[in-house]
Amino acid sequence: MKYIKNNLITNERILHQTKIHWIKWIHFIKRATTELAITNKRVIGKIGWLKVKSMDSPLNKVNNVTVTQGIIGRIFKYGNIKIDTTSGTYIYKTIIDPVNFKRLINEAIETNENERMQLQADMINHKNSIDIKEII
Repeated sequence: MKYIKNNLITNERILHQTKIHWIKWIHFIKRATTELAITNKRVIGKIGWLKVKSMDSPLNKVNNVTVTQGIIGRIFKYGNIKIDTTSGTYIYKTIIDPVNFKRLINEAIETNENERMQLQADMINHKNSIDIKEII
């Protein structure tokens, strides 16, 4: 996950990362050059080596996550994941345990939103306490 680690921003940490499932060894180069991770702030990923397609989306800009799995994919726990963001749609094929990855994205989105709301509430409370001290 060199690409992802090299592109983390300040105070950002990886919550979960995934790879292409081993069942697709025919596509070894694709497996070795595909990265997808969830951090506490965004979803970040890359596909390819010579021709690179990357994504980088803040969690609050993820609109929808869809998983597609056939019967073999359900048995061996792999499938495709489609991530719709405000800036585009990204498809990662043959991802390990895509259902769990989708769940983890949704959890990260919810946690991120709760943290943002708490920060806003703290800022409002801080401003109100300053206003009250000025009145007194």
